Amino acid sequence: MKCKKLLALVMAAVLWVIMLTACGGGGSGVSGSLSTSEITALLKEVDSEASIDPSPKLNDAVTVAAKEMVASGSFSGTKANSMIAKTMGWPELDLLSLKARTGLACVIEEERLERGIGINEIASLLGIRTDKISKLGTVDSPEKFAVAVVLAADESVGKLLSKLSGGNITFDYNVSARKGKDANGDTYWLFAGQATAYLF
Repeated sequence: MKCKKLLALVMAAVLWVIMLTACGGGGSGVSGSLSTSEITALLKEVDSEASIDPSPKLNDAVTVAAKEMVASGSFSGTKANSMIAKTMGWPELDLLSLKARTGLACVIEEERLERGIGINEIASLLGIRTDKISKLGTVDSPEKFAVAVVLAADESVGKLLSKLSGGNITFDYNVSARKGKDANGDTYWLFAGQATAYLF
């Protein structure tokens, strides 16, 4: 009888430790996420018709990539893009459902983001400058950076393809971000944006 009670107590303790580890994130060193409501509000604020949808698959891909970078001790935009593209299957062309999907991942040091990134630097980073991106002003939060990425895609490729197709293409956008520390203790944000085009 005492053996059963002891065994039950030990099993309860083991389950408790497992539960704490799972709920605490396992000490992966990865944290942070984007506020969808704040991104939506920022898109409306700059008069954009673009909208974002949640993508659990993209969130998982970004989390896994961030955890791997934390484990390796270094963050690299090229490595992040490669890892996430592989997981997401970018670029994807599905002729049966008439859709195409692609994306991009990048890494920015949190300190640089907090200091604020001016519109000229954002234009250089994203390869485009538009009035809507200019309306964002200084990009000093993960949400503003995510909006800049969506606006760059929507204002360049999205509008162009929609115009060329006579308005027969629509786009859905997804964004995700996580942050983690490198071996030197510097904190980085890993961003990923995805665009899906539908022909109808």
